[in-house]
Formats: sequence, structure tokens, C-alpha cells
Amino acid sequence: MSSKLLQGFLLGPWKVEPMRGVVSGANDETHHLEPKAMDVFVCLAEHANEVVTRDQLLDVAWGGNTAFDEQLTRVVGDLRRALHDHPGDSTYIETIPKRGYRLIGQIRLPESPGRSVSITQFNKHKLSFGIFAVLVLAIVYLVYDAFVIGPGQEEAPATTSAQVEDISGTNRWEMSIAVLPFVRQIPRVAASAATLREDNVVQAVTRFPARSLES
Repeated sequence: MSSKLLQGFLLGPWKVEPMRGVVSGANDETHHLEPKAMDVFVCLAEHANEVVTRDQLLDVAWGGNTAFDEQLTRVVGDLRRALHDHPGDSTYIETIPKRGYRLIGQIRLPESPGRSVSITQFNKHKLSFGIFAVLVLAIVYLVYDAFVIGPGQEEAPATTSAQVEDISGTNRWEMSIAVLPFVRQIPRVAASAATLREDNVVQAVTRFPARSLES
């Protein structure tokens, strides 16, 4: 007998609890059944929509003793009354003449309030969260790049000026120092250094005024 079904199952609007011997429905309607009736009910539920012979039911509930054949008929009648079923117009338990019975309907297991999430479901949630986090970071970066830095815009370099005065005080050379922003400037500085020509260096040196030597 299935241990899962022994813990309880659903049939239509009915909740069946074999261990408690209770069948409950809408409006707090409750019916108590004897253990033999529940044994027959669970056996029919295990083979839902299939024909179960009387011999099979007798074997499950009474150890195969055919002397309890009339007891089986009575137990099936108790099940029908609990389910509001009728032999001539069966909704749940159909009589198969000279064979046995067939339980009609879909058997479902009830959801537990504290039911744990399976490993597969957890991995799916974890993957979905990771994708969502990456998308959020990408959007934040795009917004920052578009509105804070601005597309194609460069931060203006800050400059400081210092004046170098020669000994005579007549000639002055103004030297400007550019403080480049850290962001987006490193590749340009490297390129400028690589393309610096020797004649530019010579021209820069000749800009310094020659000092006069005192005798």
C-alpha cells in the first residue's frame, strides 16, 4: 500500500486522511470510516480509473479470506455514502459486474504549507536572480555613462600655471601643468608619449632663455 496515499490524498472536493480514518469535504463536512473501509479506499485510489477485482480488495483488507465478501460489499457502500455517490449513477466508485470496482477521478496529493523547494527549483531561482542582477548592473552603468559622463564628452583637464623668472627678472617663461582626469585618459596619454618626436623636445628646450654669465 502506498505510503504517500496513507498520508492523505484528494479526490475531487474530498480530502481523505487514511491514518485518521476521516473523509472531509466542503462546509466542514466530515465522515469517519473504519480501518477496513480506508484500506479498500486506498487500494482503489492506487489503481484509480482501473478495475480492481474483489479478490484484490479482499486480499488487501482481509488477507484474502473470501468469507468476508459480504463485508466488502458493506464497506464499499460506506465509501459511497461518505462521498455522496450512488451505485446507479456513479461519480466516484463504479461497480463492474462480476469483476469488482473502479475509482473514477484524479487522485492528487495535498500541498504541505512548509513543503521544501526541490534542488531543481532552487537552481532555477538562483539562475534567474543572477541574470536579473547582471541586467540591473548593466542598466546602472549605461545610465551613469549617459547622464553623468555623457556620450562622447570628456572631462576638461584642470590646469595650473606657474611662472619661472630668470635671474635678471626681465624674461619670464610660463609653464602650464595639465592634471588629466583618471577616467578615459590613460590610453590617450600613452599614445601621446609614444608619438612624441625629437624635434618637439628640442623646440621645447630652446624656449628657455639663455642665462648671462657674470665675470
